[in-house]
Amino acid sequence: DIGVSSGGVATWLGSSLKEITIYKLPKSQASVDRLEQALVRLESALAERGTAVARATEADEVLRRLEAVRAKNAALETAARNVHARLDTAIDRLGRLLEN
Repeated sequence: DIGVSSGGVATWLGSSLKEITIYKLPKSQASVDRLEQALVRLESALAERGTAVARATEADEVLRRLEAVRAKNAALETAARNVHARLDTAIDRLGRLLEN
């Protein structure tokens, strides 16, 4: 027995469709609306995350470049100290030669 009354299948279907229309469709529409709102929030969150990832990637690139500049600066400082020391040695040698 599927709950069909003595009025037959048409009566049962008619009352079932009426029940669906009155009670279930508005609830279903509300559920669909909530789902759509959740999807909008999810898409927004994903877009923000994508922006955050892009910013993090840019920050990583800036840090990588900064480290490269620091390394180059350290190499230049070392080279400048070496040149300074060699110039001091050359100046001292020239001074000794001129004194003799």
